Amino acid sequence: MRSFARRKRLSLWASRASRLCMKLILSGYAQGVTPSAKLSLELCVDVRSVREARHAVDSLQTVSDPEVIFNLRLLVTELVGNSVRHAGLEPGDQITVDFDVDGSRVRVVVSDPGPGVTTLVSEQSRTSGYGLYLVDALADRWGVEPGTAQSSVWFEIDLPEAV
Repeated sequence: MRSFARRKRLSLWASRASRLCMKLILSGYAQGVTPSAKLSLELCVDVRSVREARHAVDSLQTVSDPEVIFNLRLLVTELVGNSVRHAGLEPGDQITVDFDVDGSRVRVVVSDPGPGVTTLVSEQSRTSGYGLYLVDALADRWGVEPGTAQSSVWFEIDLPEAV
């Protein structure tokens, strides 16, 4: 599987030019012969990173179904938001978002150095904390990979077959 973008130490919220450059790189390669794509983002622990991760979904030129794009944007927003708000990260920590698109599905992995997910819904609040329920409802597959140095939540959404 060929990768058309691999960005290291990326602070997308820093400038609009960074996003435009990334989109140009991605759109230029998307016209190639392979329908696969990989993109990796390293984001700062900041609420603006949620928006930038969501905008990265738009850079995945190989995904064209509006429902899939909507669901990807929503779930990426939820998972990166969870990392920013609930993982107990320090300002110097990084949140990594990996996108992997092949001909049949999109896989997204959101990783951070936090302790990982312990419950689906916070028992302290009835108005928030339902992000993983959205992941469960909209993703075709999902899971949690706890680790000692890094924890990850991943999900996959199947792409509709071309007609």
